[in-house]
Amino acid sequence: MIPIKDLIGKLIVNKFVKRNRTGTPSATARRDLVNLTHHEIVTFYNHRIQGLVAFYSFACNLTSLRKIIMFLQLSCALTLALKYKLRTCRKVFNKYGNHLTDPDTEIGLKLPSPGGLVPSGPVAGPSGTSFFLCAARKKKQCFSYIYEKQVLLK
Repeated sequence: MIPIKDLIGKLIVNKFVKRNRTGTPSATARRDLVNLTHHEIVTFYNHRIQGLVAFYSFACNLTSLRKIIMFLQLSCALTLALKYKLRTCRKVFNKYGNHLTDPDTEIGLKLPSPGGLVPSGPVAGPSGTSFFLCAARKKKQCFSYIYEKQVLLK
């Protein structure tokens, strides 16, 4: 299980997120990164996102990590807005796209797709059969298996 509340607490301590008046977390700009280039800022956030996805890749509630990734994406957009004096996330997303791609180097945020947050692929089964691992739609089950014949895999 991914401790989402603990991760939000760590994002607050590391100044990616702050709490507003009502106590709900909201993304904030990292002012210490403004002097870096666009490429370096995006790379900094890419390392954070990829590190979280890799560390929690075996958790059964992996899709709940999407909220943390969204906070990091918005924090990156706000940092770029501060750097380029664009004022809002909307202007940054309109100018650089959803992945905040650097126009010079064509490097953007590597956001995992919703399917990328779910472990998938063939898993060896008994007596020459194979199973495909996929996410379950129900909250109580972490994974469900879909039976496939060996002939379909070839």
